[in-house]
Amino acid sequence: MDKNGEGAAPDPALLLSQAWVEAHVRTLALCLKQQQLETQLAISVGFPAADVALPDGSQRKASSLEDLEEALGRATSVEIARAEEAEALASHWARWRAKDAELGYSAAKEAEQQAADKEQLLLDKLAITPARTIAGVIAKLAVVLREGEDNRDPSDFPLPHIRSVLEDLARVTGHSTPGESKPLSAARAPIGQQGAS
Repeated sequence: MDKNGEGAAPDPALLLSQAWVEAHVRTLALCLKQQQLETQLAISVGFPAADVALPDGSQRKASSLEDLEEALGRATSVEIARAEEAEALASHWARWRAKDAELGYSAAKEAEQQAADKEQLLLDKLAITPARTIAGVIAKLAVVLREGEDNRDPSDFPLPHIRSVLEDLARVTGHSTPGESKPLSAARAPIGQQGAS
């Protein structure tokens, strides 16, 4: 195989990069679905919580039995209040779980987590897989850039610098990045200079 990726055996870094792009797209789609379902669930039944009157007269929200224990303590004078709030909270959680089962929120959240775990595994594997071609190097750099852009401001260092190097490599070699249909150079070159080297 030559340095540009032409030949019989595919570059493992290129294959991993393409698999990561597919996993990344799936994770993003599942994240959006999970968020939409969570919104429906919250609108339908609200996030499980109980307003707790504290001994000092203030109020506090509790979303679990642990929150109630922390807010009210174990004093005998507040045991009745704690039992009433615990019952209200348990009832709210029951409504939440019933609506969750109807909507499929927990299943969507689990699917999103599994997709994110697979995406991370591919990202970790890509970091230790040497590229054998320029196309593999470009693909790895594209993954690093895309992951960085998803997790921080795209104008923060070093993302603009990585983007610039990636565009230079794509322009010089004519290779596209995973997930793009044409080389970056053709997509970003001034009109009249597309395809020129």
